[in-house]
This record gives sequence, structure tokens and C-alpha cells, in this order.
Amino acid sequence: MLFRSPVVTLSKQVDLQDGPMQSTGRPLDIAVSGNQLLAVLTENGETAYTRRGDLTIGSDGFLRVGSGERLASDANTPIEIPALTEIKIGPDGTVLSKQVGGEAVVFQPLARIQVVDADPEKVSLRPDGLYESADRQPFAAAATPNVQSGALEGSNVSLFSAMVDMISMSRRYEMQVKVLKQASDLAERSQSLARLTQ
Repeated sequence: MLFRSPVVTLSKQVDLQDGPMQSTGRPLDIAVSGNQLLAVLTENGETAYTRRGDLTIGSDGFLRVGSGERLASDANTPIEIPALTEIKIGPDGTVLSKQVGGEAVVFQPLARIQVVDADPEKVSLRPDGLYESADRQPFAAAATPNVQSGALEGSNVSLFSAMVDMISMSRRYEMQVKVLKQASDLAERSQSLARLTQ
């Protein structure tokens, strides 16, 4: 399954550059672009953010992202999907619903997904893999949400270049350990010489 994974650059800033979009045709797969993020509600009620758009309807009826958190509406409440309801998501993040087998022939607005415009310099990565604002202030709602339905965003990093960078950092670390060991050995030898000349 394709989904976005957080990337932190060497400057410790979260990289929000767009990854490649892959069409899935699944109505509950969504993707945002630019500096936009989706708001989610954690188990303890905090608001956090993600770019992960593989949505599911949980057993409790709430719309959830693939990592399990409830998706937040623009009213900062969880989005509950009634039973036996067909849903689709509009380009502005509006969740549209239609009762399966009901009399309604058109989809009706149910809620609107909270899409925010994040300042890349203030986005920090939480231990659980979600994003938050570095100053703990919520990000402002996006003026023009750009939600692509039926698609997922892939990783914005090249696996090959990331592997090369990791090997390079590992070798630099090994060299620094060797230099420190040699410095320690030299210090011990000079102490030994100092004791002999006394």
C-alpha cells in the first residue's frame, strides 16, 4: 500500500515537498499538496496533523486515517459516517454522503475535512509520526483546500539517495570514533612519558 512517510532534512525541518501522486480509484483515498496538511484528533483529544490520506471508516463509524487517528472536521470534531451510507470527498474536502437504497439521488454534504496551511519552518515531527506546530499554536485553515480524491501521495524521497546518505553518515561517524580513540591513546602515552621523566 502506498502512503506518505515523514522525512526530516539535515536541518531538522520536515520536508513538505510533494511526492508522486498515484491514482487508486478508491473514494476514501485522498491527497493534499503544497504545505497543506490534514488535521486529526489523537486518542487524548489533541489536534495533530498528517499527510496520510488512506482513509477508512472505523467500527465506531468515525472516519480515520490509516494510522488510526480520527479525521477532524473544520469544526475540530470527529467526522461520523452514518451506517449504510455511501460517501465521496469533494475537491475542497467536503464529505458527501448518500444513504444506500434510500430515496436521495444526490449526495448531501455531511462535514468538511479540516485542511490547514502549515508553515514548513514551524512543522515538527511527533514521536508517533504525526506532525504538530513547533510553537503549539494550531495552523490556520487553508483558504483554498486542494483535496484530490481517489489518489495517494507517495514518498518525496529517493530510496537510493537516502541509502547513500545513510552510508556516508555512518562512515563519517566511524572516522570520528577512530580520531577520538587515537586522541585518547596519545593522551595516555603522554601521561606515561610524563610519569617516566619525573
